[in-house]
Amino acid sequence: MDDAQSERARMRNYTRIIARALDACTSDRPEAGTELEFLLSGPHARPVVLGILEFLPQTKAALKRGARLWLPFGGKEYLLYELATDRSRLGLLRIKNLLEAGWDPNHALPGTKRTALMQAINGWTPENRTLVAMLLAAGADTTQASASGMTVFDDAPTVMRAFIDSALKDLKQDATGRKRA
Repeated sequence: MDDAQSERARMRNYTRIIARALDACTSDRPEAGTELEFLLSGPHARPVVLGILEFLPQTKAALKRGARLWLPFGGKEYLLYELATDRSRLGLLRIKNLLEAGWDPNHALPGTKRTALMQAINGWTPENRTLVAMLLAAGADTTQASASGMTVFDDAPTVMRAFIDSALKDLKQDATGRKRA
């Protein structure tokens, strides 16, 4: 078996494992929860979580089931923070699905107390703006301070602060221009 064949076999194996995890998320079988937990703690745990997060129904079902999607990332505090480093379309989709499934965007890293919002403000790119808008819409707290005492507004570049201000104002109004309570 050459390297290309070995790689194809490895990818087929990942596909089967992720398909099992996706099925376990939404299955009513009593053993599905155990199977999902097994897949989340095994050697392929990170690809399993990333595969689950690509699909909103499975992400919602996994969180409702109490699946510990953060296990391969080290803890609840690290899941969204690490996902926020991937600004690709697929990375943003995973974050969107996680937030829509009800994940708290204000989990802070132990020690530094940095949040995913603090991770997202470091540049002025379309992906960063999209990520910041998703986090704000999900309830990210702009006043939460890191261990150094800095908030998002203290740390963000000027253009990003203006964007955050504008996004927060937009979130306070509905489509008709009326202010939300």
